[in-house]
Amino acid sequence: MKKYLQIIIILLCTIQYVHTQNIDKEEFLLDAAYRYTPHDDSFYDILNILSNDLQDCIFNALGRDYFFDICIYNNNTFVAQIFAHQSYPQGIHPVAFKFYRDISKAKKGFLYYKEKLVLVSFTGERWSQYDVNQIFSPYPRLECIMYSIPAESLPEVGMGLEVSTLNGIYDPDTESFSVTKLLGCTGNHYYSYTVQGTDTWKKIADKFGTTEENIRTIKNEYNPDQCLVPGSNIQVYYEIVDGVLQVTRTR
Repeated sequence: MKKYLQIIIILLCTIQYVHTQNIDKEEFLLDAAYRYTPHDDSFYDILNILSNDLQDCIFNALGRDYFFDICIYNNNTFVAQIFAHQSYPQGIHPVAFKFYRDISKAKKGFLYYKEKLVLVSFTGERWSQYDVNQIFSPYPRLECIMYSIPAESLPEVGMGLEVSTLNGIYDPDTESFSVTKLLGCTGNHYYSYTVQGTDTWKKIADKFGTTEENIRTIKNEYNPDQCLVPGSNIQVYYEIVDGVLQVTRTR
């Protein structure tokens, strides 16, 4: 009976997904899972530390939406990350999305913290539903996980999109989380853009919030003869100074 109820929940989520995709383009269905409530407030401290580390992240300076992804391993270590919204059909980072979907319902859950999605997963064979209950209080029924994307799209994301990461350990005796290492943002400050057939240098410059002269800069020198070739990739580099985004150059 429980299995049939889960199937019904997933079908309802799918119907909701189709509806939101056709009517409201700003929300995506990720999965169906149990909603979690942490037993200890130290879990929220982890999210706060990651949030406070965003000042030097390019996706934060660009106002791109993000979500938390927390993997808890069977040796009680964990990795907490912030992934930014990317321009993929799933509306979410594809690696994290696939990894989360492949985990069984008994080993994953979600919650919302300050209107941000938090995905939680338990990695390793040792974990059972009982172990999950040691750390979280799951709601008794499956729920749809919906992810909202920014209303205004940003340039196509290349490999330069950053991920903010911290490592930590969970103490089962005190039921608390603590940080062992804060890795922060990766520091790859660039976006990749594929030139379209109707693009001009001015259109591209406006898209990235910079000037035509800056887009045509190679090795710090302005090149007015640089050709714009449809299908080619332009990498736009950024700098963040005191939390303010500044476009530097392309190459």
